[in-house]
Parts: sequence; C-alpha cells; structure tokens
Amino acid sequence: MKKLNKELLDKTLNERFEDYLKHNKIAGASVLVAQNDEILFKKHFGVKDVYTKEEINDQTMYRLASMTKPFSGIAFLIGLENGWYKMDDNVYDYLPYFKDLYVGKIENGKVVKDHKAQNDIKMWMLLSNSSGFMVSDEIGNLNHDSVPLSAYSSLESYVKYCALNCPLSYEPGTGASYSGYAAFSAFAVILEQKSGMTYEEFIKEKIWEPLGIKDVTFKPTQDQWDRMISMHDRTSGGLGSVTVDMGKHTFESFPIDFTCPGCSMAGSLEDYYKFTRLLLGQGEVDGIRISNPELFPLMSKRYIERMGYNGREFWGLGVRVVSNLHTRLQEGSFGWSGAYGCHFWVDPTNRIIAILLRNSRYYDSHGCGVMGGEFEKAVMSCAE
Repeated sequence: MKKLNKELLDKTLNERFEDYLKHNKIAGASVLVAQNDEILFKKHFGVKDVYTKEEINDQTMYRLASMTKPFSGIAFLIGLENGWYKMDDNVYDYLPYFKDLYVGKIENGKVVKDHKAQNDIKMWMLLSNSSGFMVSDEIGNLNHDSVPLSAYSSLESYVKYCALNCPLSYEPGTGASYSGYAAFSAFAVILEQKSGMTYEEFIKEKIWEPLGIKDVTFKPTQDQWDRMISMHDRTSGGLGSVTVDMGKHTFESFPIDFTCPGCSMAGSLEDYYKFTRLLLGQGEVDGIRISNPELFPLMSKRYIERMGYNGREFWGLGVRVVSNLHTRLQEGSFGWSGAYGCHFWVDPTNRIIAILLRNSRYYDSHGCGVMGGEFEKAVMSCAE
C-alpha cells in the first residue's frame, strides 16, 4: 500500500492552489484528501464570491453537475438488489417507447433517421455511456438543441420525448460517448416506476438520510442558496476574475423542478465526503448498509473504454474507472467530475479519497479536465 506523506501533501497542494488563485484560474475551492478514514488535508482556498469576498467553509454549497452521477450508480445497485430489473434487461421492457429505435445521421444540419437499430438498449448501458442515446457528439448535440422546454416538465416527459423524436448516435453497446442527462434520466424513470417514489424521494430516503447527509440536494433551500458559491470566470487575458450570474439553477438553465439524476445536485464538501466514504466502503460505512457490498463491483467494473484514453480509462456505472495503464492513479480507482470543475476519485487499493470542489467556467472545467488531472498528479506525487 502506498502511504501519503501528510507534510508533503500540505506543501504540494497549498502551492498548487495558491498558484491557481494568483493566476485567476479559480476564485475559490474546497479540497479534501483522506486515507484510511483519516483526513490528511482539508482546506478552503480563495473566496465564495470575487466581489463580496465572503469566506468559504465546510458548508459552502457547490453545483456538483455530473458528480451527481455516482449517486445514480448506488441507486442502480439498490434496484438490482430489490430485483426490480437485471443488468441485461431491455430498457423497453420497462419503457415501451424504447422499442424500435433508429440510428440517426445528419442531413442539411438536422438529425434524421438512417436505419433501425439492430441492438436494443440494455439497462447497464444507461449508466455506462454506451447506449448511443442523446450523447455528446454532433448528432446528440443537435438532438439536445431540438428538445422543447415543455419536455422538461417531468423526467418521464423528457425521456419519452427524446426516445420518440431523437435518433440514436450509434448502435447501442458499440461505442462510448457521454450521455450527460438523458440516459440517466431514463434509468430514473424506471426506478420511479419500480419504487413508487419520485427519484428525489428515493435518493433522500435510501442514501442521504441514512448517511446523515443534509447538504446535498436537487432543490436548495433559501439557506442553501445563501451558501452557494458564485460561478467564476476569468477575464480576457487572465488579469482578473469575475462572477457569472447563474440565477437559481443548479445546472445551466434547467428548471429547478427538473430533477436530473445526471447533473442537477448541489452539495457541500462535508456531505460529499460522507458519500465518498460509502463508495470506499463498497456500499457500507460505519455499520450503515446502503447497498449490497457483493454487488458493488458492478458499479466499478470496466464496461467499455472511455474514448480517447487508449485503454487507460473505462466507464463503470456512473463513474470512470482506471486501468493499470493509467499514468496517475492506481488501477481500480474510480470517480468522476462535473461541468463546473468539481472532481473526485476513490482508490480502494490505497484507501484514498480525494475531492476538489470548485465552480468555474474557466480552465477546462468539464469532465476530468486539466485541473482534475493536475490535482490527481499532485496528490499521488505525495505517495511513498
């Protein structure tokens, strides 16, 4: 087991994040690194807002964006344990409008049907970015732009509209392209049907409440809005930082009542750490059992290669999983990031948890971008 050097970690991360502040790459951030359930480093850098200069603390709220997805991964395991579906079940067994889907092509700047899909979307494909359904490619982006605001009145109305009107980008199971919202929403609709609860109610009752999580939410209270960090951006030329007005939206302009299981949570460092401890415990922590530990390997399994990473990174269920070819992290480490720069991973071998929370539109803020990779390198450079 590699052991993190606490003193070196303190020096390395302080220097790294002070440099980000100096060059206006962040206005504020919260960072936590733990090993063997001991917090080795926890610090808040910068300010909550560049204008008010308000300080950040453990309860400062961040828009988590796609760091919402691992909660869906745990919810998926709970549904499996209850026998509500199987990994290889066809999605159309539960959502009939997913039968007889078409793969699309682009003609005159619009997506049109090309041919009937030969493969059916399986349950596991929804959370492993391999369904071809509303993914982040040219076809998928044009599809997203065509969805009317009225479709966002509920999860099911959104999913049904997309399934009936937006052709797939490729044959299900044959590719790996990021499905940021729709595939996770399709899973959530199935979970709502089987559980008899709204997705938000399910997550709250089955995950948040047992873990004592009060500051992760889809719909922030006024108190939580007051604690929300401002969205940062860097001025032209990098000479300063500014605040971007997001309004009362947890993700872009999505209606606050649209509980998107792929991107619309907000949360604090303190409570996201509680959740990552559950992930390190493979579904169980401090004697609290949320999901069956025997099923947990299905979440951190390597299903399909994450495109562009040459066998180094794969998609699990709501997480990215790294292989032995990875240049920074231990094989089997898993986690994910958010569109506004949040990033985390869990290393089961070395029992490490590392979390970076920030909200910014600058510096490759999406996915495991530049800063996420630098954070990984900085932490693991302190392992002996």
